[in-house]
Amino acid sequence: RQTLDLQRQALADQRETLGRIVALIDGGARPEADRYPLDAEVAQADYNVATAERDAAQADLDLVRLLRLDPRGDYRFVVPDVTAFGDAGAAAALDYDVLLGRALAARSDVRALDASVRAAEQASRLVRVGLQPRVSASFQYGTSASSGYTRTSIDPVTGQFRSTPTDFFEQLDLRRSGSFGLNLSLPIYDGGQARVARQRARLSIDDARLSVAERRDEVATQVRQVLLDLRAAEIQVATATVQVSAAERALTAAEDRYRFGIGTVYDIAQARSALLRARSGLLTARTTQLVQTRVLDFQVGTLDVSAYAR
Repeated sequence: RQTLDLQRQALADQRETLGRIVALIDGGARPEADRYPLDAEVAQADYNVATAERDAAQADLDLVRLLRLDPRGDYRFVVPDVTAFGDAGAAAALDYDVLLGRALAARSDVRALDASVRAAEQASRLVRVGLQPRVSASFQYGTSASSGYTRTSIDPVTGQFRSTPTDFFEQLDLRRSGSFGLNLSLPIYDGGQARVARQRARLSIDDARLSVAERRDEVATQVRQVLLDLRAAEIQVATATVQVSAAERALTAAEDRYRFGIGTVYDIAQARSALLRARSGLLTARTTQLVQTRVLDFQVGTLDVSAYAR
């Protein structure tokens, strides 16, 4: 979109230049032939605008395909304005050690591997516990009641047995039962399974720690690389800014020379083409700077994805 804006601005500038030269031609200060190259430049600028419009529409379509949106829908993708982004030298103030520490603390992939190390260590402790002598105890207490239950006793008068019905709560008291057990298990021989289990646990811990170390090295390399790329992008922006300023002054000088009769219309065309290339280069540099800033946020683990999900 910003390339499209740049091409539209270039077309407007070309038409403005053409208008000034036509005024000089109509006033007899310049020959009619000077108009023809500028007519061609304006036509080329028109074509460039049409191409930029197609590219912008194609970019939207590519995003629809990439994001798996309904192609029949109407979408407007919100993008930052790179022409107003970033200050030169901002990356130089970033401390690599601080960024790396933040990345190691914030990135989910590093935290997941750290958790795998703790899980492996916990599994190793469980293996050691399983190989030690074990003492277990059990205790059971209960009661019961039945509608047909009667209590048998001896009649003190007759000396004979008699059955007496009991109520529910009395049965709960009379029919209580309980048990207590203690068990001691001593591992003596298990066919080498304990030794194998200990070795597997140690290997799991070593593998998990190695994975953490490798990922931390990868993160350190990624953060350093993107920081270098961001600093290079800022230098590119500063250089492109100087080039745009120089191209603008060169165009002004070419137009002044033409107005005073010591330059040609081709000098103006070349100066304007150089200015367009310089502005395009600055736009590319600023876009690269913006992208590298977002990549740095991603590598550090501070990228707010929700800010882009509108």
